[in-house]
Parts: sequence; structure tokens; C-alpha cells
Amino acid sequence: MRQLFLWFSVSAMLWAQYPLLTISDIQTPKAPPANDTSIYYGDTVRVRGVVVTPPDQWWNAPNNYSFWIQDSGNSGPKTGLHIFLGDGTKANALGVSSLQPGMYVELLGVVDYYRGETELVLDTNTAVLVLATNIPIQGPDTVSVGTFNDMNNQAQPTGEQWQGSYVAIKDVDVINVSGNPNRGFFTVVDAAGNQITIWDNFKAMSPANGFLKPQVGDKFISIAGILFHYRSGTTDLYELCPWDTSQFVRGPSSPVIQTMSRDIACPKSTDSVTISADVIHPSTTVTIDSVILFYGLSPTDTQWKKIMMTQVGGLWVGKIPPQPHGTFVHYWVKAYDSTGRSSYFPAYQPRCYTVNDNGCFISDIQKTSEVTFLPTEWFTSGYEGLTVVDVVGVVTATRSDLGYVYIQEPGKTAWAGIQLTGDPSIDLFQLGDSVKVTGVVEEYYGLTQLRVTQSTKLGTTTPIEPISLPISLFNPTDDQVYATEAYESMLIRIADPPLYVVDPKPYNFYGGQGAYRIGKDTLDPNAGLLVLAGRATNNVFSSLNVSYINDSMWIFIDGVIDTTQIPVCVVSDSTVMDSIQGILTYAWGQVKLLPRNNSDFFNVRGTPCGKLQSRVTESLKAVLRIYPNPTSGRLIIEHSSGGELYGILYDLMGKCIDKQRWIGKKVEYYLPKELREGVYLLKIIDDGGRTTFYRILLGKF
Repeated sequence: MRQLFLWFSVSAMLWAQYPLLTISDIQTPKAPPANDTSIYYGDTVRVRGVVVTPPDQWWNAPNNYSFWIQDSGNSGPKTGLHIFLGDGTKANALGVSSLQPGMYVELLGVVDYYRGETELVLDTNTAVLVLATNIPIQGPDTVSVGTFNDMNNQAQPTGEQWQGSYVAIKDVDVINVSGNPNRGFFTVVDAAGNQITIWDNFKAMSPANGFLKPQVGDKFISIAGILFHYRSGTTDLYELCPWDTSQFVRGPSSPVIQTMSRDIACPKSTDSVTISADVIHPSTTVTIDSVILFYGLSPTDTQWKKIMMTQVGGLWVGKIPPQPHGTFVHYWVKAYDSTGRSSYFPAYQPRCYTVNDNGCFISDIQKTSEVTFLPTEWFTSGYEGLTVVDVVGVVTATRSDLGYVYIQEPGKTAWAGIQLTGDPSIDLFQLGDSVKVTGVVEEYYGLTQLRVTQSTKLGTTTPIEPISLPISLFNPTDDQVYATEAYESMLIRIADPPLYVVDPKPYNFYGGQGAYRIGKDTLDPNAGLLVLAGRATNNVFSSLNVSYINDSMWIFIDGVIDTTQIPVCVVSDSTVMDSIQGILTYAWGQVKLLPRNNSDFFNVRGTPCGKLQSRVTESLKAVLRIYPNPTSGRLIIEHSSGGELYGILYDLMGKCIDKQRWIGKKVEYYLPKELREGVYLLKIIDDGGRTTFYRILLGKF
């Protein structure tokens, strides 16, 4: 008992040195709307409040905790506060995992600000104090949408006082729904035309957890949730974040088409193709009246042929008849309920396939319909979720080049490249290898990937030559998305001299940092193509073998550039080149070029180092084999010469984690047990001083 009393006494003294503030105090901004950061920004403070949302229901858990508290007994402006623990700190959170809504708690942390939202970042060295339980949550207060956003879904100054508060909106219509089958967010409009996005920050709005996404035209009597402030660049808006399905009160609604599938991934000319749709209704008193399958026979064909679908085992089923070899087929379904309301799926563009008697090709997988039902920022493969067998391609980038393997279909000038993930055997592929892969087609936020389950090296062939494209193709236009989609994951070259770095740092947000834009007009920094190099994280991959980066900080941040092998040159608005090539990708809502090494740049000038040739040592890698990668913690290192090797393991921030020394032709290396899942960089040096790097993906496989 004495020890316990002593602990509480010391803890109380430590807490007492920090001011105890109200939520209203913390939510008071310095000078809204010009400066909406808290007057206590950066201060370590104490605050009390009632837990409103469960701490483990944030959409990207289990990597962090994120929840809201409310001023006890109060609702309204400045009564809610976001409590946040960053990635990797969840294991250190003291007492957070046991928190439940209705607990009255005292918290210690630093007042922070992230993209518009004031939050408290918890001190993970101090336990949460639970002062009481079963305290009623107040609200929600009904507030008009126009208080938060205008008719363009842009933030209003009057919304600031409500951020973090528990609010409700009433009588709104759905005008836009996410086309991503894994996401549940949608946008609504009120009678005055003001818009707000209902954001899926919480797991309750995940389709994987049973959330029924509404359809465009559906009505809601009310929606309640936490008001969240989001700002990125010129985008500034408020979002409403429900954390429980009971916070949705639906009005007249349409049928929900949850899934649509086909029975054959790569049809031949003798195959009829069965399309199945899972259709339900949000209302238990309304029935599904009919479901129709529409299909066309070219990428632009909208003279839709119709097939009435029938119910078979709980699904609605229809068959597209056999089509000649080479026919492009795109299709969609529409459901009608007994009240006459209807909905269709997919929301943005038809699904598609190409009839091919010779099997499945990359160009079949990548080719998409040119028809769009709603504006979209990306085009989805018609083969998403399906297994494709024996797809052949030539390697255009290896794991050591860009963190991912890319292959390309020979002889094609468009729709011919794809990114590979999955089976560790692909890590052994080398540039120019002809390979055959089997796997599942997936979409990663607009980038088509093939998750490989089986691979075979067929031989080595002449490396793929890049497709030459004009820089004007990447200037902002209405049809740019589709025009550039055809070259996704392909090796391309911009041979349009001279090319200028028209903007060395066009973006400052996380996914855009590190990119610079090349173009033709130095007076137009918005026209041209983004180039990314020098970054390698879990979701921002580019080459660490490129000298031309936009900031010297990338030498050690988000990867390690070996400057003994790669001299670094920071580009500026005086940098000029004749040509550049690399893999075209799509990430963070942007089309980007990923050069693989310095040989992908031609006649660069206007930098402190001028034109450089890659000096990456390949000879050491030629006598090394490291597997399995990805790994669950154990690596086998095979060294054909059997000499002495030194290994240094870094995280993606450039921090040295571990050092090892090995002797022998085949050794085992166990990564430190305390490492979290993620990407690490392993530097290997032999006894002759030769150096090479490997990206190591650690996970549970």
C-alpha cells in the first residue's frame, strides 16, 4: 500500500505542473479564420472529458488510436476534442485500450494541429485517469449544413467553433458515393444546396463490416456524428463522421447492389459469361422488382444490349453470350425496387473484359471502358478481384529499382504495363527477364496491381524500349485521366527537348513531397509531368539510385541514398534536360514518372553536378541472393564467393537499427524481434568495399 500511495503521489505531482484546461479553452483559436490553431498550440496540458467514440474504431487501426471526448454535461460549439496517438505508439498507450464511451477521464498531452483539426496528442508515458463511468453523452445538436460548408463543399468560418463536436444534420440528399468498394464515404446536399461529405473515419461505415452504401438520389432524414475539419492545399472543408449505424436515419432509398462478379476471368470466343449481382434493400418493407444486365461491344459503345437477370440462390444472374475473339465487352447492372426507385453498379464506369482465345494478357487487364457514368479520378480494371493465369511480360523495373517489380507486354504501345506484388519469387527478377505470372488483379487507390501467387522465369530477352510520349499529354485537361491511364505502369520516355524543371516543389503534403514537375513553359509551373525520386516508404515508392532529387533531406529521410555511390544534385528552376524516362505510376491522386537510375536522364544541365552517370555497384548484387523477401523475420543470405560480409539495417528514416558480420556462402539473419511490420533497408558491404542495398519487407506471411 505504501508503494501504491507513493506512485500516486509522484504521478499527481508530475501532472500538477501542467495546467488543467477545458475543452473550450483548447478549442479557442488564435485568430479565426486566418489562423484557426489553438491558443495553446504546442503546450502540454491536462483536459477532462467524457469519452464519446471507442478508441479502436478509427478506420486505420490497429496502427493508432483516435477518439473524441466531450465536455461533461454539455453539447454545442467547442465541446468536443480529438484525442490522437500516432502510428507506432499504440503499444505504448497506457490505459487507452480499456476506454469505453461514457467514461469521464483526465488526459495529459500536447495540443497539436493537423490539416485544420485541433487535437490532443497523448503523452504515452502517462496513464489515462478514469474519474467516473456511465456519464451520458450529450447531443447531438442539430446544425444546418450551411454552417459548416458552402455549395462547393468548402469550409465556412462559422464551422470552426463546431469542430470536434457531436452534431446532426437533417433532410439531405445523396449526390455522390465513393466508387471504391472498400470505402463507405459519400456526399450529401441540403435544400439550400450546401454540401458535406459523410466520411468513413470509423469502422462502422466500412462495407466490409456490413455498411450499406447509399445510392445517388437517396434521402436521409438525419445523420449524426463528429464534425471533423480537413485541410490540404486549397481544399478546406468540414466532414461529418458517424461512428455507429444507428446515427443514420434513412428516408426513401434505392436498392443496394453490393457486389457484381463474373464466372470467367479471361473468356474465349466459345464462352458465355455469367454475371452475378448481390442486390438488397435498406428497407425491410420494400422488395427488389427487377435487375437488368446491360452490355456493349466496344470501349465507347452505349447502344446497350439488355438481359433480364433472374434470381438464383440469392443472387441475380444473367449471361452475356459468346463473342468473337478480340471483342471488347463492357457491362453494368441496374436494379429496380417495388416503389420504382433504381440504382446501378458500378457507380463510375462499366466493368469490362476482352475476349481472347490465347489467354489473358496485360493489355486485356489494363484496358478499360471509355464510358463514365460519373466523373472519376481513376479507371478501374475490369479484372479486379479475379485470378488471371500465365500472364507473360518482360521486366522493366526490379525490386531494387523502385521497390516494386514492373512487367510489360512486348509489342504493345498502350495498356501494356503492370505492377507486381505478392510472391517473394518476383524479387529475383532482373531487368529484361521474360516471365510468366499467375495472380489476383487488385486496385490500390487507382493503381492496378497483380498480386502474384506463382511465377516462372522464361528466359532473358532484349529489354523493353520505352514508349515516347509528348509532355503535352500530361498538361491539365478534362481528358487527361483517361489519356494517361493507357500508359499506367509502362516504361515511357518524354523526348521533347528542352525540358525544364518548371516547379521544384509543387506539393508540400506527405504523398506529394519529393516530386518536382518538368514541362516546356517555365512561366507555367502547373503544366507538365511530376517526377519522383529519393523516397521509399510503405506507400511512397521511388528510386534511391537517382541523383536528381528536389531536396537534400531525402538523402536520409524516407530511405537512405548511398552518396558514396550516388552523387546527389538538388534540382531547381534552372535545371534543364533533353529527355527523361521511367515507369509511369499513379499515387496519392497524381500521375508521376519514376526514373529508375541516372541512366534514365539525358543531358541534364543547370545543376551543381551537371550530367551524371549512375555509379551503383551491381557486381556485388550479382553474387548475392537474399530471400525470402517479404519475410516474417528470417533472411537467408547466399554469397557465391563465401567471403566476409557486413550488414547494416536501417529504417526508412535512415536510423541504423542493427549491424551484423557474416562469413560463409549461406548464412541466416534474424531481424531484431522488436521491429514492427514495414519496409527496412539492408545495406551490405563485402570485404572488397563493394556495396549494395536491399529493401526488406517485414510482415506476417
